[in-house]
Amino acid sequence: MNKAFVREPEPADQIECPRCELPGTPVSETTFLAHASAANRQTLGQTLAYCPNPHCIVGYFDSLGNILDISQVAAVAWPKDPAGPLCACFDFTWEELQADLDQGTNNRVRALLAESQGDAAHCQTAMPDGQCCHDLVQRTYLREYARKSEKK
Repeated sequence: MNKAFVREPEPADQIECPRCELPGTPVSETTFLAHASAANRQTLGQTLAYCPNPHCIVGYFDSLGNILDISQVAAVAWPKDPAGPLCACFDFTWEELQADLDQGTNNRVRALLAESQGDAAHCQTAMPDGQCCHDLVQRTYLREYARKSEKK
């Protein structure tokens, strides 16, 4: 059988958001504990995920369908919070990314990408999904750069 028509199995730890049904980003207990209050920590079970959908009200959820609303998450980042940082470790914002685009440079983005690879990065506790901002910032910059180029 042609491999192009064979569906790859989903990772066992990947679960879908009970609200929007998009695959969640698996999070460690360390990440969850950094963003959930003591009262809310008892709400969810063992297998935890963060809903990456900016239009969904769910912050964290577990494999049993229990949720923690985004309003109950201590620190929310972009895109869930449009005013939130793209990188919580270094408080890098959408405005800074836009400033680079408006100035026709990528100085701020390059500096952030270099910092994000260093020892000062603490993504696992700073970002609600526990992920490093490197790929998100790079993808977002390139997407916005392409959009801006199309308008010319």
